[in-house]
Amino acid sequence: MLRAVPFIALWLPACHAASDHPIAEPPPEALGCSVYPQGGGPLKLLEGCAHLDPSGRLQVTPEALAELSFEGDLSRLYLGEVHRWFYVNRQGLGLSCLEEGFDCAPFRDGLTSGVLDGEAVFYGPDLEVVFSTGLDWAGSFADGLAPVCEGVPSSPGGGGDCDQGARAGGRCGYVDADGRMVLHPSVPLEALPARDEVQL
Repeated sequence: MLRAVPFIALWLPACHAASDHPIAEPPPEALGCSVYPQGGGPLKLLEGCAHLDPSGRLQVTPEALAELSFEGDLSRLYLGEVHRWFYVNRQGLGLSCLEEGFDCAPFRDGLTSGVLDGEAVFYGPDLEVVFSTGLDWAGSFADGLAPVCEGVPSSPGGGGDCDQGARAGGRCGYVDADGRMVLHPSVPLEALPARDEVQL
């Protein structure tokens, strides 16, 4: 049963049958999440809110889905177990998103980044993956380019997917909105040249 509990800051970051037909593995225990409730107000912590599969796809329970506040076809929630924000559609399916200002980074150039099957991907508001980078981390688009990195740049907080501006390290480059590697990963994130200095 879904139960709302007070939002606590410390919760945040830092077999087969005898027949020939296999029985599906039981879903993992539903995890708690923080949601923006209908009617507005601060984040609310819900227990038994969502299941996260090994690939990184999220499935929100019907009870929790009824609690979410939507803007258009998307809502956002925070999953403290993995220190990540997720975009969620009206069917309760979700993908992780880059964090920005303790929320999901907005779609820029029609895309935002997340992690799926262990790789940084870019996807649109329909939550369909447009392209995978084959790398470990990706930031937001601006002026047609987004930073992408081998290795996850570290964050001062030591957890979560904190704002990209606070991160450093990795071997990073730039990708364009078509998935073309414009600048191959070669320097730490903080040493990337300005976007207007990169030849497209």
